[in-house]
Amino acid sequence: MLAIVVGGAFEPTDVESLCAAACLLAATLPDGPLDLDVAGLVRSDLEAVDRLARIALAARRAGRSVRVIGATTELRELLALSGLTRAVPCAGAPSPGRSIEAGR
Repeated sequence: MLAIVVGGAFEPTDVESLCAAACLLAATLPDGPLDLDVAGLVRSDLEAVDRLARIALAARRAGRSVRVIGATTELRELLALSGLTRAVPCAGAPSPGRSIEAGR
């Protein structure tokens, strides 16, 4: 399985390159949704939801949908509260949340 990996702190500067990757994969891979692997995401917050929605929009403009894999329960709940579960659907079981120690 080929997936776009979204991990770490997921900075605003990452969105442009991830949108470009989504468009490139949409043009070259067989039909079907593009997978966004978010298992390595450090924070599940509204900024992450916004950035995932932007990647999903870029993919949709390229004629493809996305599916999020490895999402925590928190991220799934934020997507639902934001009304984005259709635009940014999650697949599979929730991954366990991460705890970040102070100072890291």
